[in-house]
Amino acid sequence: MDWILIASWTLNSVLLLNVALAIVIIFNERRDAGAAWAWLLILFFLPVIGFIVYLFFGRHLTDKNFYNLSEDEQSYYTRQVNSQVSSIEAGEAEYDQELLKKYSQLLVMNLQSTRSLVGFYNETRIFSDGHEKFDTLIEDIGKAQEEVNVQYYIIKRDALGQRLFDALLERAKAGVKVRLLYDAVDSKSLKHSDFTELIEHGGEVEIFFPSALGMINLRVNNRNH
Repeated sequence: MDWILIASWTLNSVLLLNVALAIVIIFNERRDAGAAWAWLLILFFLPVIGFIVYLFFGRHLTDKNFYNLSEDEQSYYTRQVNSQVSSIEAGEAEYDQELLKKYSQLLVMNLQSTRSLVGFYNETRIFSDGHEKFDTLIEDIGKAQEEVNVQYYIIKRDALGQRLFDALLERAKAGVKVRLLYDAVDSKSLKHSDFTELIEHGGEVEIFFPSALGMINLRVNNRNH
């Protein structure tokens, strides 16, 4: 009888926990009914374990955990978005490329739905050789006069990584504003002490979604690559 009671208590506890976890998923995925139903099915077939899988792979980015802007910054950003929308709709936007004019409605949609500002006068270069790409990167960093912003998914303390660190440090010592962002998952071998000298010379180094649990990172699906 004792085993029956223990089994019954365990089953009821798992069911109650599963219901609680289902409620968490429903509220967290309230903007996407399809995703909510998919994760609820996973939770149904894999009680509790399904929620652990959800923590690692299911959560999406929101304004709350992606942006950290003051009210003044948010107000300024909103004005910039509205200004670009008005300019594009009135045919007064700065761009002079026919392709952008052709897809002006797409630009407006991105501005209104994701508040993604349109960048003008950008230059894109495609590299097919890694050596050429990084040689050019180091060269361009060395030419920077005002600021350098570098973001990578993987940075290692190997020969290439050292070239990057040395180039950034040289610019920081020259008074250039240097900012470096790297991913917490695949650059986990990096330590804060690796950037001590860069930070001492005014450089800013940040980790993208660092782990709050030591070696375990609950944002496997929200990385910067």
